[in-house]
Amino acid sequence: MSRAQTVQVPEACIGRVTPCMIRTEDRAFRFILGGRQIGMLKDTLLNITFVANKNNIEIREGRISLGPEYKNSKTLTVNNKFVDSNRLLMSRFVNKLTSLNLKSYILNTYNLQTRAKKSDVNLPSRLSSEFSSELSSELSSEFSSEFITKKDFITYTKYYFKSRSQHNRFIANEAPKWKQEFTKQNDTQTKVLRRSIASETEKSKKEVERSVLELAEQKKVRVQFFNRTFTR
Repeated sequence: MSRAQTVQVPEACIGRVTPCMIRTEDRAFRFILGGRQIGMLKDTLLNITFVANKNNIEIREGRISLGPEYKNSKTLTVNNKFVDSNRLLMSRFVNKLTSLNLKSYILNTYNLQTRAKKSDVNLPSRLSSEFSSELSSELSSEFSSEFITKKDFITYTKYYFKSRSQHNRFIANEAPKWKQEFTKQNDTQTKVLRRSIASETEKSKKEVERSVLELAEQKKVRVQFFNRTFTR
C-alpha cells in the first residue's frame, strides 16, 4: 500500500518501534502483530505499544478486525483490555468501544475515559496536529454485554467488506452458526432462569416456614406472659 494510503509514524514502525502510530486513509491495511493478523479499515487511527511479550493496540478511531489467536501468539490487549482469542471485529468512535466475537456473537460495549499526554515521537509537520498528543484510554465501569440480534449483526458487519455481494456471502455462511449459537444461548438462559426461579421458590418456602415458626414462638411467649400475669 502506498504512503498516501497508509501512514506510519515513525516510518515502517510496526513491530519495530514503540509507540507506533498508523493511519489508514482511503483503503484498508493488513499486518501481522505478535502472530495475529490485524485488519484496519479505511479512516482508522491506531497507536501500538509493546513491552516484553505483550502488545497493546489503542484504537483512537475507526474499525479493525483481529484474526484468531494461535499457539505462539503474543499477549494482545486492545485499549488496555485483554481480548478474546477468537476472531473479533472492533470499532471505536468518540469514547465508545465495541467488540463483536464471531464465535459467541456477543457484542461488548465499553465507555472510554481518555487523557492526553505529550508524545515522544518526532512527527512530520503535516501530521503534527493529528498526532500531537498521545491519548491514553482507560475503560470505565460502564460496560454492557449482549448476544447480538441478527439485524444488528448484519448492520455491524457490513462495514468490513468491500462489496455487498461479499457481505451477503458472509451473512449466508454465518447465519446457521448464529442461529445455532442463539438456540444455545437461549437454552442456557432458560436453564439459568429456571434455576433462579427454583432457588427463589425454595427461598420463599424457607421464609414462610421461618415466619410460621416465629409466629408460633410469639404465640408461646404471649401465652406464657398471660399465665404468669393472670393465673397466679
